[in-house]
Amino acid sequence: MSVFEQVKLRDDHSADSRPDLLHRAAETESEISFSDPLRKAETPVMRVDRNALELQFQIEGELFGNSVFKDALNIPTRPFSEDLFTNHHHIALHTQELGQLSNELTSAIQRCLEPHANRRVGLLLSGGIDSSLAAYHTKKVFPRTDLVAYHTDWGIPELSEREYASIAADFAGVELRVVDTSAESQLSVHDEALQACHTISYSVVPVFMALKRMVEDGVDVAVNALGLDELFAAYNVHRLYYRRRSPHIIPYSRRLLRLQKYRGAVLRWGTDRSWMLSTMAPKAWMTYVLDSDQTVSEVYDRHIRRDDLWNSLHLYLLEKMVSTFANMMSRAGKAAGIEVLYPYLDRRLIEFCMSLSPAAKYNKAPLRTLMRTKYGFSEAIASSGENWDKRGWGGTPVPYFRSKLYMEKVRPDMNLARDWFTEDALRLLDLSNKPTTDGLHMALFLKMIEHG
Repeated sequence: MSVFEQVKLRDDHSADSRPDLLHRAAETESEISFSDPLRKAETPVMRVDRNALELQFQIEGELFGNSVFKDALNIPTRPFSEDLFTNHHHIALHTQELGQLSNELTSAIQRCLEPHANRRVGLLLSGGIDSSLAAYHTKKVFPRTDLVAYHTDWGIPELSEREYASIAADFAGVELRVVDTSAESQLSVHDEALQACHTISYSVVPVFMALKRMVEDGVDVAVNALGLDELFAAYNVHRLYYRRRSPHIIPYSRRLLRLQKYRGAVLRWGTDRSWMLSTMAPKAWMTYVLDSDQTVSEVYDRHIRRDDLWNSLHLYLLEKMVSTFANMMSRAGKAAGIEVLYPYLDRRLIEFCMSLSPAAKYNKAPLRTLMRTKYGFSEAIASSGENWDKRGWGGTPVPYFRSKLYMEKVRPDMNLARDWFTEDALRLLDLSNKPTTDGLHMALFLKMIEHG
């Protein structure tokens, strides 16, 4: 059962009082699954939304499922309401709350995977907290299910999580298979993955490779542990929020964003609007795409609730994760020929987690407590990222920058680039001397246009 078969898009609790968020729920079907809309288009059509492309660079990703390609497979949905938050601010969960959290995590796995208990299940296992918990609970709830874990490995020892994935797999009692996703190995499927998934995000390629491997191995359905980072305040932006100082008086200035001292001051003393815009869109001071007329500040203004910035931040990240990352992963699944399930994008689990004190959830503290005191996880897993020192490649382009073969492969046509990007942006396309994340995304976009 995919996430949007688990939750209703429109019910008594989620009538959208702000229709600009994630499309209008009333204009969609009352219940929708990832697989249904994906049947409507099988091949990419290179019709580009220049405003969406501009926002791709401003926020480093698709905005709420809106791909830069107009005919991309878009899944508008929202499996939660705005009224999920508590005003409690105790800094640790009570024993009863921890017990209920454990039950909710287990129940979410059960509701999602019960229809697939007799099928062969593949689980994407990074070795971090989220996927390790998913492997543990899945095997605990469905001990007879044929569960196999898949780990993507970049072949870069200092960025590798392979050891931790092995520890987590052994603890859960599941087989671990390693997929070579080094930058060089991606080249054979690179163009296919990006075109089939309608994205210029390089992050989708290793996921596509892992899902294809599952299909080759006869796996029936895939599991992705998306959601807990958002539900338990595990991003660096949450850490920055807690470092804010009073008074919050510095206003937002797009022009001043290019100044490092201004950005530093805003992180400490900025108004809610200036803090969120400066943190979530620090490059808004420049324009990337020719003929675009969308400014990121207008978009963020529609997503900031002035009454409670913390809740607004949670809502923003949840919306982005559900409609962007889950959307993208499901497009990869569709391209590879396998359905992807998201047990932690469960309405009941989301609503329970959002009822907990924000301060008590900071950096996954409750999950770490459960792993140590109730489940018996290795400290190596439970402490992963506890000091904001997360291992692994994550979304960094470092593995690509290290590969001369890969960088040569994606070298852009500068004549074509001038049809799309401003002079300021064109300077970022010097990938051989000063490679940047934005430059790489720009190059991937141009390659898709060139081959599309």
